Amino acid sequence: MAKLLEVESLRAGYGSINVLWDLSLTVAEGKLTCILGPNGGGKTTLLRAIMGLVKTDAGSVRYRGVDSTNVPTWTMVRNGIAMIPEGRMVFRDMSVADNLLMGAFPPKCRARSGANLKLVYDMFPRLYERRDQMAGALSGGEAQMLAMGRGIMEEPELILVDEPSLGLAPVVVDEVMAILARLRHEGRTIVLVEQNTNKALKIADHVYLVRGGKVVLSEAAAAVDLHHLHDLYFARDTLNA
Repeated sequence: MAKLLEVESLRAGYGSINVLWDLSLTVAEGKLTCILGPNGGGKTTLLRAIMGLVKTDAGSVRYRGVDSTNVPTWTMVRNGIAMIPEGRMVFRDMSVADNLLMGAFPPKCRARSGANLKLVYDMFPRLYERRDQMAGALSGGEAQMLAMGRGIMEEPELILVDEPSLGLAPVVVDEVMAILARLRHEGRTIVLVEQNTNKALKIADHVYLVRGGKVVLSEAAAAVDLHHLHDLYFARDTLNA
């Protein structure tokens, strides 16, 4: 199976504070790779390092076999990676339609922006209903759909999704997870950062558990023992060591 993304012995952080410690993982093309872990474990920092938003101090990021370590974020977007950030981060004072069109800003996407906009509206009918409203008036679930739709407008080969279920009602979480499952079945490559282990395992192909800036579990999702996963997640394994 082709490796779309390879992270090897990565170290990264913020100023003098190191967060990732020799972290390594691979992302298979056409699969959904889930990164689980507690708050502060380094999950978001990992996505930011992949995107060039956080400087890498050691190790490497390879995308389609090409060294992409510390490559500028705008170059990573042009190369086919879209990041759907934690907290949605939509443009509140712009309409839903204009937010989506911002996703088609890369030159390679502009000619097909109309067709991609229709695709997003078909996927998220509520966005079509609210296309002329300001994004700041959307509910949390609608804003998450807008952030996902904006990412799809970039025509990415790799989608990085950071905590899409955060702060959402359970029924909306189910809807968001169903969309991610649909994208996976369409053959898109997705890296999903999530804390909801039960929901994530149902749609993932491979799971990494990141704790303390390190990978403490790497396993096919279908083979994961949930009790063992939770012991590692909550560091109960260290108490019993």
